[in-house]
Amino acid sequence: MKIQRFRGVDSYGDRTLHTGGYSEKRQTYRAVKLLVLALITLCLLGGIQTTLLAKIPLFVLPSASPALCLLFVLATGCVFGEKEGGICGCFGGIVAECLSMDALLGGIMLLPLVYAVLGYASGVLFQKILAGNLPSFLVFAAVGSFFDGGFRYILMILRIGALPPFSFLTHGLLPVWILTVLFSPLIYLPVRAVKRKFDKDPLVT
Repeated sequence: MKIQRFRGVDSYGDRTLHTGGYSEKRQTYRAVKLLVLALITLCLLGGIQTTLLAKIPLFVLPSASPALCLLFVLATGCVFGEKEGGICGCFGGIVAECLSMDALLGGIMLLPLVYAVLGYASGVLFQKILAGNLPSFLVFAAVGSFFDGGFRYILMILRIGALPPFSFLTHGLLPVWILTVLFSPLIYLPVRAVKRKFDKDPLVT
């Protein structure tokens, strides 16, 4: 008796098991669920970053708050992969841009592009170059935060002209960089826990 297999559909006589289509639906549902969860999380983190943490003096750094949206983008790329990191980075850049408006140049939003590149790069480089654990993410968060700060510094120079680099480093870049690295475990560990929860579903491959 002939056995046919096509896209996960097994036919044996008159009996047909439609497992492939069900698995594809589960994968689509998983992707949509993760996207909605990421958008909600980005909005919450952006609100916390610009309201609560911006008003609380943290570690004698009263004028700084950690880049929580950037940390979430980097964690998503490191844990889920480069495609998810790039998509999350695009939305994370939009949220960060709407909350700060300090990276606009001629009315053009540039942070979505920067965050998308950082999210994609985190997914590509995290497992290949670094060890793929929390200490490695601390290093990646430090590099990503420094890159983000340097990009903002260049935009500020283009917008307002000359800006003393030492003043920006001590009052702008360095405080945000320190707080971002310190807060990185609070973002990375929950994202990794969510990934492990989704991986336990036996129907999603």
